[in-house]
Amino acid sequence: MARERRGSDDPPRRGSAGSEPRPLELDPPREVEKRDGRVAPFQREKIVRAVQRAMAAVGDKDPSFAEDVAQVVELALAREARLRAQPGVEGAPGFGEHHPWIPHGGDIMAEAEQALIETAYAQYKMGTN
Repeated sequence: MARERRGSDDPPRRGSAGSEPRPLELDPPREVEKRDGRVAPFQREKIVRAVQRAMAAVGDKDPSFAEDVAQVVELALAREARLRAQPGVEGAPGFGEHHPWIPHGGDIMAEAEQALIETAYAQYKMGTN
């Protein structure tokens, strides 16, 4: 029995060496739940300003660092939303339902604090402080 040769136009087979894994699709949150229960649009700029204020309080005014921290926070929140949307995860929507996770202000603050700790630690370890 003769083997068929695959042409260069054929897509790579599943699991073959030529296939690349798809990147995770992580979208930042669109909304946030306020302390009083209201839902408002997510605003990355608010994270940047809060980080800038915290940095100014300790005498540091590097605006790019605040942007980096806000980006880390967005990625962490997007990852959490993706994890919560998976079937079988506690708090995930049931079959046929679609309810995206809306982070609370406290979730955002906790992620910002963690990002500050991790990024400041990384800067310190690299000697760029």
